[in-house]
Amino acid sequence: MTLDCLSMLISNIENGDENCFFENNINEIKVSAQTLDLIKDIISTVEEINFARNFIETSLEASSPSFILHRHEGVRCSVYFSYMIDNNTNIMFNRVKDLDFVIIQHVTSCDFVYFPTLNYLSSMAHFQPLSAHTVLSRLRDNSDISGKFKESTKINPKFKGFILSHGRPYHFFYDTVNGVQKLYEEGLIGVVPHYQMKTGAYIDFTKIYGLKVPNSVLTFNELNHISDDGNPIFFKVGYVFNKSKPRVVELVKRFDNILINSININNIIYHSYRQILDIKEQGGYLLWASISTEKRALLNQVDFIGKLLERFETKQKLCVVIDGWTSAHADESMKLKQIQSDLKVFAEISELYPEVQFFSTIGAESLKKVAIAMLIDFHISSAGTGSLWTSRIVKKPGVLHCSNAFRSNAIGGHLHYNSAYLPKDTIVDESSAGLRKDFVSYDLDINKALEFIQIKYADIIPIKLLI
Repeated sequence: MTLDCLSMLISNIENGDENCFFENNINEIKVSAQTLDLIKDIISTVEEINFARNFIETSLEASSPSFILHRHEGVRCSVYFSYMIDNNTNIMFNRVKDLDFVIIQHVTSCDFVYFPTLNYLSSMAHFQPLSAHTVLSRLRDNSDISGKFKESTKINPKFKGFILSHGRPYHFFYDTVNGVQKLYEEGLIGVVPHYQMKTGAYIDFTKIYGLKVPNSVLTFNELNHISDDGNPIFFKVGYVFNKSKPRVVELVKRFDNILINSININNIIYHSYRQILDIKEQGGYLLWASISTEKRALLNQVDFIGKLLERFETKQKLCVVIDGWTSAHADESMKLKQIQSDLKVFAEISELYPEVQFFSTIGAESLKKVAIAMLIDFHISSAGTGSLWTSRIVKKPGVLHCSNAFRSNAIGGHLHYNSAYLPKDTIVDESSAGLRKDFVSYDLDINKALEFIQIKYADIIPIKLLI
C-alpha cells in the first residue's frame, strides 16, 4: 500500500536520526529531470517575497487553497491540509502532479519545505536539519493530527484565515510585521479573518489598519479544532527581516509610522501613562531603562542604574520608567514567572532613591509601551528586543548595550535610530562556553559607561561627571 504524505513523513522520522534529511546538493536527488525541475520551481516559489500574495490571490480566484508555480505556467499547487503543532508553527500539506510536500511556517510563510517521498529538505529561514527534525517529530508524537488528516481527505479544503502571531517580540515586530505590512499595501490583509495565538498577539492588526474583518485570539489547539466539520486552511504570514534589503527595511518603517499614528491616547486605559504625562507637562525629566532577568541579561543592571541616577543633580523632577517583559495578551499578563522576576529587580532599583518617581512597564502590552516611550527624554536599553519601543519605533535618543558576543547580531538584525552602542571596552562578557551568542550575559564597567554617556549626550541628559 502506498503511504500518504503524513505517514511517509512519520516513517522517515522513525527510521532515521536528526541528520537523516538529504539537504546537500539538490541535483543529486535521483528523480527524472522533469521532477527535479518541478522541485526547484516549488522551492523558488515558496521562498520568494511574493509567496503570500501568490497564495492569497490564487486561492481566492480558484476558490480553493493553492498557489501557482513561477516557471510552470498555469500549474497550481493545491494545499489540502494545515495544522498547528504549537503556538508558533503551522504546517501545510501540498500536492502538485502527484508530488506531495509540506511547508513549515514558523517565523515566515515558509521556513522550510520538505518532500517526504524523497526525504529532501530545503531550508529558507531560521532552520537547519536538526531543528527541522525536532519540529517534524512533533507530528509523529501527536495523536490528534492523524485523525484530522484522514478526515481532511474526504472534505474540500477552504482558505479560512491568516495566522498573524509569534511568541517572540523580535520575530513578531520584524518578520511578522514585515509580511503583514506588505499585504496591507497590496490591499490583501483584510480579505479573510485574522487569528492570533494568545502567546503572540502583540498587535491587533485589524485595529492598526482599520480593517472590518474579525481578529480571534486563541490557542493553537483551539485553532486546530475551530471547524471540526470542515477542512479549514490557515496561512501564516511573515517574511524574514533582512537589514541589508532596503525594500524590507522600508516596509517595517512604514508600519512603525502607521502604528504610532494609530495610537489613540484616550483609549489607553493605563493609569501610569496619565501620571507620567503630568510629570512631563510639569517640566520633569523622563528616563527609560530596560532590564532583563532572562537570556543575555546585564548582570550588574541594578548597580548601573543606581550609579546613573546618583549623577542626576536634581532628582525631585526625575521620572524613571523601568521596562522589562512584554505581555502578548491582556489575559496573560502578570502570570508569567519572567514578569515576577523583572518586578523584583524593579523593586530593588526603586528603593535606591525614594525622592525619584519610578514607574514600571514590566508586563505591559506593546501599545502601552509605545505610548509611554513617546513621552521620554532619554533611554538606556538592551540592544535586543528591549530597544524596540524606544530606539526603533519612537526613535528617542539613548544608548544601547549588549554582550560583545551578541553585538554583531544586534547591529545586523535590529533597526536603531538616534541611539549609540556603549563601547566594547565597557562590556565584560560572562563565560560563553556552550552558550549561543544570544544567551550570553555580561557586566558593565560602570564608570566607563557613564563617562561615555555624559560626554556624548551632555546636552540631552543632565548628569554630572564625577572624577
